[in-house]
Amino acid sequence: VFVPIIIVLAILTIAVIALTVLVRMKGGHSSSAKEQSDTSVVEAVDSGTEVDFVEDYKLDDYASKAADGTQTTTGSAKMDDPNGYILPTSNSAELTDADLSGLTAQELTYARNEIYARYGYVFDSKELNDYFATKSWYTVNSAATDDSLSDLEKKNAEFIRIYQENNQLKYDVK
Repeated sequence: VFVPIIIVLAILTIAVIALTVLVRMKGGHSSSAKEQSDTSVVEAVDSGTEVDFVEDYKLDDYASKAADGTQTTTGSAKMDDPNGYILPTSNSAELTDADLSGLTAQELTYARNEIYARYGYVFDSKELNDYFATKSWYTVNSAATDDSLSDLEKKNAEFIRIYQENNQLKYDVK
């Protein structure tokens, strides 16, 4: 009895996530959609009603993808996890657009700086220092510099920066 319901809910959830990512990549928006609540947008999608999405979004509107392309927890859930990374493999695997799609401007900025934070980099930004201080894996190392990063990590940090620039996902940290 519960299995068909769970399957239908899983399919609807995947469809909403896929549609959200697709629309985000296309960059569509409508001023009337700004007035809709998150709940009404989801209900409209579930009912098959056509909905225009907005370019503005909240931190936890999108699910993130793991390095293997599978859906994982939302970026904000990763950001809230004291043991977690936004992009866990950014120090060991070359990033792709698929790894970054669906992440918000803030998540991308934090993920880019997470590469440096792995070495204990001390940031000029209070916001970044406060965020990384919540991570169990972060230990301040005042000797950490850009030279601490491997070539792959430097390439990934630059890839994220260019991705943000090309997709108008700039986020100014405080």
